[in-house]
Amino acid sequence: MKTHNIEQMKDLRYKTNCMVCVKSMNTNIDTDAYFSDSLNGWIHRTCQDKLDRCDSCDQISLHLESGSCRQCMRNTSVRSYGYKPMASFHRIKPKTGEPFRTDKPNSKHNIPINHFGVEIEVDCHQDEEEYDNSIILDGNNFASLVRQIGSAVKGCNLFYCKTDSSLSDVGIEVVSHPFSWNFWRTVGQDIYDSLFSVLMSSGYFSAETEEGGMHIHISKNSISRDTLLKLLWFIYESRSFMEFIAQRDVSSFASLTFRSLTGRPKEGLTFSKRRNIITKIAKDKHSYQQGRYTALNMHNDQTLEFRIFKGTLNIMTLSKAVEFIHSLLAYCSITPISEIVNNKNEAYRVDRYLNYLSMNQTKYTNLSAFIANSNYLSTIKANRLFKEANEQCSRALMLQTVDERLTEKRNINGWNNDTKGVLV
Repeated sequence: MKTHNIEQMKDLRYKTNCMVCVKSMNTNIDTDAYFSDSLNGWIHRTCQDKLDRCDSCDQISLHLESGSCRQCMRNTSVRSYGYKPMASFHRIKPKTGEPFRTDKPNSKHNIPINHFGVEIEVDCHQDEEEYDNSIILDGNNFASLVRQIGSAVKGCNLFYCKTDSSLSDVGIEVVSHPFSWNFWRTVGQDIYDSLFSVLMSSGYFSAETEEGGMHIHISKNSISRDTLLKLLWFIYESRSFMEFIAQRDVSSFASLTFRSLTGRPKEGLTFSKRRNIITKIAKDKHSYQQGRYTALNMHNDQTLEFRIFKGTLNIMTLSKAVEFIHSLLAYCSITPISEIVNNKNEAYRVDRYLNYLSMNQTKYTNLSAFIANSNYLSTIKANRLFKEANEQCSRALMLQTVDERLTEKRNINGWNNDTKGVLV
């Protein structure tokens, strides 16, 4: 105080040290100084380039743990069932093929893009001695590791976790942010394959419980009214085939009855009347009389929710489900209404869809192989329709067997089990 005048004393409030280089700065006059919200302190702009960025939030950080900043590590927790964060849409850059995420569901030309969102309910075995005790997963530890896996690929932040009352006290629902078909084919399958391997290693399961289900959402705005009409008719008029694809009988959680879709019974209604009712629902993209626990839940504002699928920690089974939805939407979009919306039996309708699937089996390999290796078709018909897909899965299994890291429990027959399936 003896050596400084009053102006110099006032100037002391602007004196601080850079959080990176620790050199003194005057935040009032130093043009190279700025306040970093992510670091909660002042740094030199020239020092910013020396810092790494968090793989999860893409913010600069003084210290990273496995690629994530401390804030992301601390903020990762199991959320309540009603938690709904702002959607982060995961897609692939057309020119570079790199994944990225955005808060916009449409393309740069404002064209709606179809996105998938997956919810998988998992529970935990109580006998921990049978599993890898070096992987400790419970509560927030579970959520933290799941988030790390979903952020392992640059440009991605795919997962978060919620509680679910239908599961045990240690059960958790793993939810994905929306992702495009190209994202799924490029990196999505690998991310989920890694997730499933870790969860199974630490004693978690999904298929082996009656309560564990899997819900897949698709974007409402990306589907035309005509396509939705055909989609609804195919789903609710093909009960046996839908149960086969879902790998479980319909239940009170995912009914396939006409009443669950429309709020009224099918009996006594003519074909024309039923068609008019579903046409009105497709036009509104909403069924005001529909119960929530139906095969295709339409109550959400932005998405249609497929509730039929059995839960899984098998990458082939999840791939089969995503491929089924994508292929059925593609089939409905190009097929005349009269070929699907008619009074003919289920076999007629399904047979034409399977012919379309056969022509595109290399695109939908897991789905085609699932149908071919089941008892749904005769051996002769399965070989005729899906021989190429079976051979592709066999080649994939052979190549993965060469890699010692992937040999454990890899197979092409465990569709109903939580096991390491072939990654195609």
